[in-house]
Amino acid sequence: MCGIFGVISKSISIDEKIIIASRDIMAHRGPDDSGIYISPDKTAALAHRRLSILDLTSAAHQPMTIDNRYTIVFNGEIYNYRELKNRLTTHKNKIQSSSDTEVLLDLYAEYGIDCIKMLRGMFAFAIWDDKEKILFAARDRFGIKPFYYYNNGSQFIFSSELKAIKHYKNDLTMSNEGIDAFLRTGSVPAPLTIYKEVKSLLPGHYLVISDKKMVISEYWNFNNLFSENSSLVTDHGGSATSRFYRDSSRKKKYDNDAKQKIRTALLDSVRSHLVSDVEVGAFLSGGIDSTAIVSLMRQVGQEKIKTVSVVFPNNKLDESKYSRLAAKYYKTEHIEIPFYEKDLIEDFENIMASMDQPTIDGINTYFVSKAAKQAGLKVVLSGLGGDELFGGYP
Repeated sequence: MCGIFGVISKSISIDEKIIIASRDIMAHRGPDDSGIYISPDKTAALAHRRLSILDLTSAAHQPMTIDNRYTIVFNGEIYNYRELKNRLTTHKNKIQSSSDTEVLLDLYAEYGIDCIKMLRGMFAFAIWDDKEKILFAARDRFGIKPFYYYNNGSQFIFSSELKAIKHYKNDLTMSNEGIDAFLRTGSVPAPLTIYKEVKSLLPGHYLVISDKKMVISEYWNFNNLFSENSSLVTDHGGSATSRFYRDSSRKKKYDNDAKQKIRTALLDSVRSHLVSDVEVGAFLSGGIDSTAIVSLMRQVGQEKIKTVSVVFPNNKLDESKYSRLAAKYYKTEHIEIPFYEKDLIEDFENIMASMDQPTIDGINTYFVSKAAKQAGLKVVLSGLGGDELFGGYP
């Protein structure tokens, strides 16, 4: 997790001190390094807080500039960056780091906006072209990484967190629509945010800022999965959607071919997520999702696995017997972090401060993340999204 921040200004001069202060509001996202870029004409500023995962050296420092023209700030990880490196031509031999950031920047220099369709990973990034005076920014297909922006026509501000935009642009007002959405759903769905003036870039979208205007485009939609894999999800020429509704009213058993395809996809996904220059651990609650992830890590050849559980001693919510059983079976280095009522009370202010905007899942996220840090881990796999992906476990 890194923090990105930037300002493109047509009429208001950029204040470097405020840029740095806004960037450092997100120091918790990137404690390992920080940087800033300001264009020669003072119309663009990009800033970065880094959590080092790939290439721990200064060669992967951000903002990163190539050709004295393109500058990037990037949050996330491109899992297929090594394969993508082989698609480079003019920039392939110029690469100075072993980071995915540089490969991404080189891809844009060679392929332009089309590079977005090549990426496999979780990401939010912005690239400034100082020759054309254009900003290109994008968010991953499922919106795993955040990208917030403010645009009033003369000034465009973007960030990984609302707090940084709020610090730079203090006169923001609460959004009744955003509050209503939170009270109804437990979160604030994109493109809404808790502020009227700030939007969240939708998953699977990119934007381009130029002198003329801001253009937002969709490069991927969930429905693409049906067209990309139509042979797997349709029968007798019917559409994926129609088949879904025909089958949803009755129980349906998956055949072995479908099971094998899912298994292969899961193994491939876990293998790609283990690409890292730091240790990768796993959250382990003992439930279906997290136990499956640990099992898959073993099956793709991960020898040393550190697992982390938050436990509730002497409480009916405690599931430690299941996580211990899974940890013993898969021979992991298992770490339990006990949680008591006093922990919630003592950390309450920090919990509220860490939540960029209200979410009912914020408290849980805070404590499992804190547990991972106490276990000495920067990167942790989780089963988050498993039940959504498979439509629940009836």
